[in-house]
Amino acid sequence: MHLCPERDINLLRQKNQTTVFCTFLDASKAFDRINYCNLFRLLINRDMPAYVTRVLLNLYIGNFVRISWCGILSDYFLATDGVKQGRVLSPVLFCMNIDGLLTALASANVGCYIGRNYVGALAYADDLVLTAPSASALRKMLAICNNYASDFHMSFNDNKSKCIVIFPSSRACLRPLLSDCNFKIGEKVIEFVLFYSHLGHVVTDSMDDGPDISKRHGDFIGQVNSVLCDFRQLPSIVKYRSFSSYCTSFYGSELSNAKLVNFGIT
Repeated sequence: MHLCPERDINLLRQKNQTTVFCTFLDASKAFDRINYCNLFRLLINRDMPAYVTRVLLNLYIGNFVRISWCGILSDYFLATDGVKQGRVLSPVLFCMNIDGLLTALASANVGCYIGRNYVGALAYADDLVLTAPSASALRKMLAICNNYASDFHMSFNDNKSKCIVIFPSSRACLRPLLSDCNFKIGEKVIEFVLFYSHLGHVVTDSMDDGPDISKRHGDFIGQVNSVLCDFRQLPSIVKYRSFSSYCTSFYGSELSNAKLVNFGIT
């Protein structure tokens, strides 16, 4: 399920005035850890045509690689795990591998819902966000993630995995109790944070758009200064095209509720 965590978490809080436990998980070297046996078993279970499966099987089980380091090449060796980096098909194969985890989380009937829509697991490639209405629900979801990771040779990066607890104003008094609460991925405790940068967006425990807009405002100024500095001696048309290419990305800005005029943008 590829959705926007910032929007969905805010809807959950505003509509039901409930606490949302939000955990950001990062899969370590996810593309490199895909097990071929599990991958091709998934292809067969999805009724992939036999000739397509055989072609892919031949491409991957006969995948010999070597390492280049400072102009020195190693001997060829057989790669037994992982999809090919940079190939068009690799993201599709990875999504197929992670889809089982999303299905398992949805089938467990734990996690947050907006109406009848399940938003307990929000994923984009190897970044996964879990949203739960209670600590016990989040622990069940993390247990599912741990079991799936063990079965499919995945590993979640405990250093990059963080947890934000979003309280409605009526329950803000419960925040001190978080010191007695902990969640684990693998054997490591997940750190509680007040804000987290997810897919380029700054998510805060107050769901305030201000920090995210401030970051983008700073990025925009930096990009403009870089264009003016690096291309100062080139014609204006080149500067204009460079500005259009590198400085006009407003991805996700339509989700913001804050007033842009506070940052000089009208």
